[in-house]
Amino acid sequence: ATLLARIAVMVAMFAYPAMSRALSTAWPSDWFTGGIRASVGRILAIGLPAGGLHLCEVSGFAFGSIMMGWIGVVPLAAHQIAITCAATTFMVPLGLSQAVCVRVGQARGAEKLERLRSIIFGALILAVAFMGVFVVVFMLYGKTIAGWFVADPPVVLLTSQLLLIAGIFQIFDGIQVVSAGALRGFEDTRMPMFIGILSYWIVALPVSWLAGFILGWGARGVWFGFVVGLAVAAATLLWRVIWKMDMTSKRTRAELSGGN
Repeated sequence: ATLLARIAVMVAMFAYPAMSRALSTAWPSDWFTGGIRASVGRILAIGLPAGGLHLCEVSGFAFGSIMMGWIGVVPLAAHQIAITCAATTFMVPLGLSQAVCVRVGQARGAEKLERLRSIIFGALILAVAFMGVFVVVFMLYGKTIAGWFVADPPVVLLTSQLLLIAGIFQIFDGIQVVSAGALRGFEDTRMPMFIGILSYWIVALPVSWLAGFILGWGARGVWFGFVVGLAVAAATLLWRVIWKMDMTSKRTRAELSGGN
């Protein structure tokens, strides 16, 4: 079912611009011209590191599932329910990150750099606000949400506890994904990829293992590693965004003073 859905989305994404009058001028008649080959190379230079950041995050959480399996059946079931809920609410800041990427790129292309700060911080405020709402929902209705998935009391109880932790890392998750989207708008993807390696592979997974197995915190310890890793990702990616904005502002002021 997943394979068929992905194929359908791919076909639709190719068919729509090919048939749309509004996009017909941008749809190439020859896919193998020199200009397209050059564009493909530039897109790969930006896209592959961006995919690397996503790979670090996804693989980190996937290995967290493996750790849950080491602990037992109930933790694995609770983890699957809680991570499904967290992934669902994550769609809001993920969409915001895609929007902020486009708007940052448009502002840079139009040389309206004074808009960057309001675009980026507006998206960050929205992400934190939305995720704050979900924090309250998870805190107040964790057991109810878990009961929608399964009726097993131990699973429901542990799921509600993991959702409390999920509520905490949702804030960091929203900040990091919006920051990464803003950096894509700056065409800055290599450093975020290294930040992903640091946050998810070097920090999150070792902390999950130490807290879950060495300190004996079990499933909650594994998720504590997620909180720490996402906090590191949020802090470093946000710092990178602020640095990029400051560098852009300084460069603009220097060009204006040079022109005068």
